[in-house]
Amino acid sequence: MVQPNKFEKAILDAAMDSQHYHIEMTGGQYLPYSHESFLQNFLAVRLFNKTEHCVYVDPSPKKIRESSAWASRRQPKSLMKQRFDLVFWLKSKDRVKAIVEIKATSGRALKRSVMNDVDKVSNYLKSNDGQGVHGYVLYYTDHMRNKRRRGNDERLICDRFQKIEKYIQEKYGNRSPVGLRHLLADYIYEDESMDPWGFALYRC
Repeated sequence: MVQPNKFEKAILDAAMDSQHYHIEMTGGQYLPYSHESFLQNFLAVRLFNKTEHCVYVDPSPKKIRESSAWASRRQPKSLMKQRFDLVFWLKSKDRVKAIVEIKATSGRALKRSVMNDVDKVSNYLKSNDGQGVHGYVLYYTDHMRNKRRRGNDERLICDRFQKIEKYIQEKYGNRSPVGLRHLLADYIYEDESMDPWGFALYRC
């Protein structure tokens, strides 16, 4: 059974709390109603307060390199253009601990948009500066219930998570550990009065 480590669980718990907070704050609206930066900043503040990490929100590559004595002096130009939604630092060390990309999507755009982020993170991890860094994609989705035809809504969201897991394993499964960092249904929320929603955390 896959069990998230302490850092991964902190990301997932904060993500779930961000949705509950957003619903309360907006009087019932889900996260996509606001800009993605709401989720970014909620995660950044929560993990800074709850873990031993400092956090950058959407930093430029130049800012990352200037802040890290551990970064290599030379970096391919293509990677210099990359920005990541969240960059985590160990408070006790001058080095990057983890990078996280955030994606909220469903339907036809699911594979392309999420896998674009998986590829982006994976390419950085293979670079000199990415050695020893953990990379993740946090994926959020929800499902508007069909009032005429009620089905297994949790299963539908699980299928979306599993589909991405399959793509990641087919492309990067030779590296361990990669893919989903928890059981499919662990971070799905269902309530009779609300449309279901959930988060999945993939390690790249």
